Amino acid sequence: MNHLVLNLLVVSYIDDFEKWKEQTLQFLNDAAEEEHVYITLLLIYDKSCKKDVDTALNKRIELHKIIFETPSLKAESNIEMLFAPENKVKILSKLEQILTEKEFDFIQLESIILVEYLQNLRALSKAKIVYRKYFNESQIWDERAKKSKFYLFKYLSFNKIANRLKTYEQNLDQLDYVISSQQEVLDDYTGTNRIIVPHKVDFSFSKSPLPERFKLFFIGNLKYVSIQYSILWFLNEVWPKLLAKIPQIEFHIVGQAEQWFVNLVNLQSSVFYYPSVDNFDEFIQDKTALILPYQVHLGIMPEYALSMMRGKILISTNDAVCCWGLTAMIHYMSVQEKVKFTEVITHLYGKKEIQTYFSEQIYNFARQNLNHRYFNRMILLFYNRILMQK
Repeated sequence: MNHLVLNLLVVSYIDDFEKWKEQTLQFLNDAAEEEHVYITLLLIYDKSCKKDVDTALNKRIELHKIIFETPSLKAESNIEMLFAPENKVKILSKLEQILTEKEFDFIQLESIILVEYLQNLRALSKAKIVYRKYFNESQIWDERAKKSKFYLFKYLSFNKIANRLKTYEQNLDQLDYVISSQQEVLDDYTGTNRIIVPHKVDFSFSKSPLPERFKLFFIGNLKYVSIQYSILWFLNEVWPKLLAKIPQIEFHIVGQAEQWFVNLVNLQSSVFYYPSVDNFDEFIQDKTALILPYQVHLGIMPEYALSMMRGKILISTNDAVCCWGLTAMIHYMSVQEKVKFTEVITHLYGKKEIQTYFSEQIYNFARQNLNHRYFNRMILLFYNRILMQK
């Protein structure tokens, strides 16, 4: 893929330095290693943070800092300081300075609380605004409020913050894009501006032998409309033809789904549905190939990475694996037209040498590429794809 020059503004604040180091710092330094990426960082923290942030950052990153006074004893986190009128003035002033001096392609917000400044960012820049979601921040503040129920001031303060964050979390469509490590971000969603990119993956490479029985599997968010339609299309249009040609074939589907969807799946012969599995690694041991029949880019689930690390064959549309860095017909069996699924799967079933080839290729790719930097680079590939579509 050709890489366009990418100008990225990241807005972040440090509450817990170790968490910030694991989540944001690693992304920043990995991104700065890419020659075509130019990063400006607006970092907000308070004087209680004694870490040497400047030394920790890659020297290619242009750093702007806002340092608050240390929070009072009443404040458990500097997130509360972001609401103070005098501090909001400081943040807006610095944003105006940065966005006046330079144009950006994307502005990446590292916390939902920074949506507080969304309308200001819209007024100051034409950049696409992205929220990178690591976890439900409101839930953390809910838990802090519960722990402080005997301290009325803290309880009310934390509860107010939690409710404010919930409001932002319930209106993610205000953002141009959302990059989340949780597949729940797709629940009951019909758009295309959300993708899944995990920030924590257990990298353990162990190639599973190909099973004797030919079994297909899928795991994903079955509440997301595009996935629902693609699976139902596969079951109605492809599955009967496959059963006629390969009577012993099985298809195993995993994912939380509404009852109407489960009822339709259960009508099919040799199709097995599970709302969830306790151990996904054990689940895929006797499975042959992962099927991704949808034609939208949704990023990558941790389970897909694990499947690659076990050498499971991947049969997919090109859009579903966009930005994974895979090469069609080398690392995965590409199905460019949905109607070709029957032909491709039948061909795979009849040729053990083809099964072995694709299993080894995807496993080798995983061994050579899968690490934390891989997932951070996937975000940059996603940005690059958007720029190329302009």
